[in-house]
Amino acid sequence: MIIVTDGYTKLEFEIGNTTAYLKGMNPYTEQGYGDDGLKVKLAVAPTIINDRIYLPISLIAKSLGLHYQIDKHEKKIIFYSIPKKSA
Repeated sequence: MIIVTDGYTKLEFEIGNTTAYLKGMNPYTEQGYGDDGLKVKLAVAPTIINDRIYLPISLIAKSLGLHYQIDKHEKKIIFYSIPKKSA
């Protein structure tokens, strides 16, 4: 099992499985996903190729309330957050 978390929201993936689970708290609504979590159907299952794990970055970013930028030249992905504006 692969777990990605920010301390509030947790995503659980399994290699070869097209179902992932969101658990904890939704960063947008600040409501919980329930005791069993929210089942998410993936278009492609997480996989390992040449000792590298491939996961759906858009789902990870959205689920954790993050944005991301792909730097193809540097071959890296940068995740970042935008602070909420106060009312």
